[in-house]
Amino acid sequence: MPPRPSVRPRPWGRPGSPDALGTGNPEAVRAASGRVPGGLGPEDAGAFTPGSLEAVTYEGRVYGVPYATENLALLRNTDLAPEAPETFDELVDAGTELVRAGRAERALSLQVGPEGDAYHIHPLFTSAGGYLFGADASGDPDPADLGVAAPESVAAFERLRGLGEAGSGVLGRETDAAGATALFTGGAAPFFVTGPWNMASVKQAGVPYAISPVPPFADGGPARPLLGVRTFFVSSGASAPGLAEELAAGFVAQPEFSVTLYDADPRVPALVAGLEQVAEQDPDLAAFQRAGRDGVPMPAIPEMNAVWGPFGQASADIIGDADPAAALAEAEAQIRAGIE
Repeated sequence: MPPRPSVRPRPWGRPGSPDALGTGNPEAVRAASGRVPGGLGPEDAGAFTPGSLEAVTYEGRVYGVPYATENLALLRNTDLAPEAPETFDELVDAGTELVRAGRAERALSLQVGPEGDAYHIHPLFTSAGGYLFGADASGDPDPADLGVAAPESVAAFERLRGLGEAGSGVLGRETDAAGATALFTGGAAPFFVTGPWNMASVKQAGVPYAISPVPPFADGGPARPLLGVRTFFVSSGASAPGLAEELAAGFVAQPEFSVTLYDADPRVPALVAGLEQVAEQDPDLAAFQRAGRDGVPMPAIPEMNAVWGPFGQASADIIGDADPAAALAEAEAQIRAGIE
């Protein structure tokens, strides 16, 4: 999986730092950006894939130029599962039947591990009704409304607990990142929740696959993956901010630059015109982008840094049959302590 975004301060805004930079950390963009690149505003959202510009917009101001995105999707082995499940309930039923028939070892490959994985559990957590942060009047994540131990989140994990080790066994702590990939590439699991960073392994294994959104629970809300956005921004310490801003603005005007970036590092272009060009040679990228349409932009607030570990551990403990209310209350207390 991609590295957890850090929101610790960086020396990017100091004199002598580079004039323009690229990062996957929206909070750092807001903290260190000196000016709005290329005159972009929220009204330009249509030029970018859904959620991209929102991820670098705070209180109505755009702090960077999104150039690539990444999110989770559902891969399926088309020999075992020819059709994409419309709901997570259908996925569980289809996978379980394949296990019963001896055609698979696990119904689903989704990494959990002994310490949990907040990133990978997020789509199911949101579909079941949970949330990490509420929104303020501007629509930005509100650290004052921490939802980890809210009643909605406890109810969501009651449902996920039923999929865990003392329930149906669809989710288990024995499946870590490496094990999750091996289950799918070895043909032992028909479904795999993962991101574009694992596509090379899937292709190398020769598994026939298709990509679709992570399906929601039949009676739930959308399954919303976290949307990571890589961004260009103009440093507040730039010695030639005009040239740096011109570079950023040129990126929007010339979608060929997105193709060049893709060739160097295959990621889903955030610029719609760039994605259209790249999708012609790599349809998987367009499939991942479609899978992220309901995604939640990675919260661009420092408080998010305190969430990853405690929330992930609570999810693993609950999948191992811990009481959701107690585990989430402990996680929220640790998060609040980390924020303070």
